[in-house]
Amino acid sequence: MRHVGSLIGTFEAGSGTGRIADGWQTATGEVDPNIYALDREVKRSGIASQCIRAQGDGRRAELWRVGDYMSAWIGKIYIARIWVRTSGLVCGKNAGVQYAFEIADSFGVPCATALVSTKGAKEWTPLTAVLRCPSDGRRVRVTLSVDAKRGMVWFDDLFVGEANFPLPRSWWRFSEREHIASRNRSIIQGTVRDWRGMPVDGATVMLEPGAFWAVSNKRGQFKLQAPIGNYTLYAFAAEQPTLKVNLSISRDEVEQLQLKFPMPSYPHTIRNADFEEPGIESAYVPGWKRWGSTDGIVSSGRWLFGVKAYSGKHFFAAGANANTKNGGIYQTISVKPGAKYEVSTWHLTIQRGGTPEDVTNRLGVDPTGGRNPYADTVLWTPYQHSFERWKRLSLKVVARAPAITIFLEHRQRQGIQWSANAFDCVSIRRIAHQAGAGLKSASGNPRLSR
Repeated sequence: MRHVGSLIGTFEAGSGTGRIADGWQTATGEVDPNIYALDREVKRSGIASQCIRAQGDGRRAELWRVGDYMSAWIGKIYIARIWVRTSGLVCGKNAGVQYAFEIADSFGVPCATALVSTKGAKEWTPLTAVLRCPSDGRRVRVTLSVDAKRGMVWFDDLFVGEANFPLPRSWWRFSEREHIASRNRSIIQGTVRDWRGMPVDGATVMLEPGAFWAVSNKRGQFKLQAPIGNYTLYAFAAEQPTLKVNLSISRDEVEQLQLKFPMPSYPHTIRNADFEEPGIESAYVPGWKRWGSTDGIVSSGRWLFGVKAYSGKHFFAAGANANTKNGGIYQTISVKPGAKYEVSTWHLTIQRGGTPEDVTNRLGVDPTGGRNPYADTVLWTPYQHSFERWKRLSLKVVARAPAITIFLEHRQRQGIQWSANAFDCVSIRRIAHQAGAGLKSASGNPRLSR
């Protein structure tokens, strides 16, 4: 396989096993010789391609690799293409061949994903994705997976680079080069919205073949030009499922599109509610997404001041010495619209120096399912100091959408000698809904700070 990009590794040099390329990892960490192989016979170019055989037992075969730190820069647009070929692939209801191009944070955890798939390609076929690097993005990441009953899949000629740069000639199929040279072009413009109907800023809209792309603005508006023809339109954005639409452009005039991302598949219960599920490192909190400056999962009795978990062996925490860490974590779950829920968590604060108001925590819920902690739709408890004891925070909310988002926020107002914030045992339960009862915090205060 010949590598034509500059941001991630190639398939040319085999690892110690000779089955996968250097720097690539399997999902399980084990390299099964019956599944993975570097193939020097079936290849599009270069020395070898990566071959993956379908497992056929309901398990997904997967390879992934993360680029170097700062291989992605905030606000830049990145394009990625890989060529795929299959033989005897039988998918049934399985997903088939999936290619995920992702922007990950500094820990390698994906924060924006563009997922492209196929259920068969007898000839070498490109899978392409375009992403804008979000504010927490630092590294590019590529995941190759095969989810089928049987068959063989080959991957070759991976390219990852900045979309604004001229693409190499080897990127294009001959038919694509002819197509993009056409002068009969149409303008495609419109708006991109999330499943709640809110405009999506920074979504990338792409047409294939040709990899014509545009990025939406703060109002969700986009505009691009493409020759007359038949296309597959893709829309990608951080925290949104991939949107795929067939589009036919038959006239040399403006095409108006209204695009709406489908609702993500959120869990029905809180994942890792007690923080007993460890991540690949302490800063990675499975099931939760980080924002701001925070730490992660720590062990009971082995953190600052010997703090012990409220329950179990672990809890979520953020600590600082003569500086500040302000941020938190959040998670979205599926609920019944119109139903009333009580969300609660246990929290702890400890400090050395300053006043109680300098080290505080609060619990927030967005009853519309939004995932922005700064949005006006988020309801919050007041900031509270626990005086070195585990105390309970709770909110009662009425779901205004099929999903709600839970936020755990810690605040450290100034760089005192020590600041320690912790959360444990997050829970949600459905309660009786009394019309006109309003929303109240655990203290009974009907007015929640925002």
